[in-house]
Amino acid sequence: MNKISAFFEKKRWAFPLTLAVVSLSSFFIILIPREVSFLKTVGVIIRYNTPRFLFVVTILLLISLYIKKTRLSLLLTSLIIFPIFSFTLVGLWASAYTETNVITGILPRVDALSFFSSSLALLEKGYLVGYTQRRPLFSGFFAFFLWVAKGNMQIAMAATVFISAIVTYFSVIEVSRTLNPPSAVIFFIPQFFYIRRYIGSILSENLGYILGMAAFTLFLIALRKKRERQKGSIPILLFAVFLFTLAQVARPGAIATLPFLIVFAGWLWKGKQKISWKILVITTLTITAGFLVNSYLFSQITQNNSNQFNNVGYGIYGVVSGGNGWGQLVIDYPELNNLEPSIREKRITEIVILEFLNRPGNFIKGMLYQFSIIFSLQPIYNYNVFSCMLSKNLLMNYVLVCSYYLFSLVGIGYCIFWRKKPLFVFSLVLLVGFLFSLPLSPAYQTQYMRYYAAEHSNIMPFKVAGGTAVFMSWRAYDHFP
Repeated sequence: MNKISAFFEKKRWAFPLTLAVVSLSSFFIILIPREVSFLKTVGVIIRYNTPRFLFVVTILLLISLYIKKTRLSLLLTSLIIFPIFSFTLVGLWASAYTETNVITGILPRVDALSFFSSSLALLEKGYLVGYTQRRPLFSGFFAFFLWVAKGNMQIAMAATVFISAIVTYFSVIEVSRTLNPPSAVIFFIPQFFYIRRYIGSILSENLGYILGMAAFTLFLIALRKKRERQKGSIPILLFAVFLFTLAQVARPGAIATLPFLIVFAGWLWKGKQKISWKILVITTLTITAGFLVNSYLFSQITQNNSNQFNNVGYGIYGVVSGGNGWGQLVIDYPELNNLEPSIREKRITEIVILEFLNRPGNFIKGMLYQFSIIFSLQPIYNYNVFSCMLSKNLLMNYVLVCSYYLFSLVGIGYCIFWRKKPLFVFSLVLLVGFLFSLPLSPAYQTQYMRYYAAEHSNIMPFKVAGGTAVFMSWRAYDHFP
């Protein structure tokens, strides 16, 4: 072991290469013989059986993350996380199950079919088609892998899932490093349970998750570097802001978090002033650059008559009209279906503003209704913030949901108490950003918090705060200045 350690110390490139080979091999080696009965059984358990999977993965991750030898811990953790993602794909493919967006485990349907068709059109015609073209980042992203795989949809899908595994792995490692192993496990569980529902489906939630998870990891790295007074914390945080902005245009959700991140960055590097206006301006320009990248890509790979905002307002109207669903707008105003796209968007904006001004009580009613759904203690609902963890075991559902709400309350209280420390201020920024985004992206209008793919890693602060609660209980916070 000493010789191996000495070799890795001498050859700094050797361990990253070893880690990459181990991660890649442990992921793809499961996909090749996926028809083996044992692999199929494990895949189905990981994808659909929450109780069994939860117990095993919790024990394994705690063991691997608690190993003091850093390199061994990194390798063992990769041998847990990467196979989990590939087994989830096997559970769908080998069992040939039909879900909302996939038929017999492979064939895309509903929204997934539209994204797949749009990606194919980009490769064959040079431009996106259909209503999914309003999210050019994911369609272009998946089209790239289709091109690399020479049209093989399964290879392209496997590559997408592998990238999800990569960003999840590094997030878990960074949370463990910043807080502790139990916090990392508490953080991992809802992240994986969210994304496993979309593994194997060609949906923009996949890219939103990837970008959001990568942004969250970089935020933590930037905060750690600043705490340790290392160089490079500012560029890393700005890159995290840029990625999070891209995540918002890839799968819109907690977009109201962006202005709070600007203020947070200015406060973080305030120096002797109350706020750093220089950092404030640079962060604003970074966010602007993210939107410009999306707009440029949209203009290049869509037809001239395309509209990127053709569904904006439907969800908002549901809230301001008293807590109705996404489709309430066309029920109340059926004439909207006959209007031209550009005129329709203007008319919807007018309707939403007038509804809010004329009946503000309905907006309050709508928000209260939304809170009663997404913060419900009833785990039978598929709409609360932890609904992605629900299973057929009702007792386990109550235990999981109530435990995470308890972690959240304690963690948020602890963040408020230590509100001058950057890590906890960051958690509060995520919380406030999420809450302010609920009128714009109503979480109650779709199951399993689907709108918040990019935020299941960072803007869903309840997991971060929940980890903070455990982190507090282990008394590991003394090294935070």
